[in-house]
Amino acid sequence: MGVKPTIIFATSNGIGMGHLARATAISKALKSDAEPVIVSMASGIAEIPDAFGFRCEYLPGEDRQWMSRSNWDFYIRDRIT
Repeated sequence: MGVKPTIIFATSNGIGMGHLARATAISKALKSDAEPVIVSMASGIAEIPDAFGFRCEYLPGEDRQWMSRSNWDFYIRDRIT
């Protein structure tokens, strides 16, 4: 097999860890055929252990008001692409 495609699983803030658990389960299932990356605006992303062997990225949400919405849009674009 050649180079594996990279698949980004992006989750937004939510209550609990369900969204991250689902993204983790899907990433684990696809790991042999793809390079999964989980991107989340939920700080719980830090709880996903490195043992799974795929990349996880925390992106602070726009609702944290640490920059203007237009700057945040550029920030997210630059981090994901």
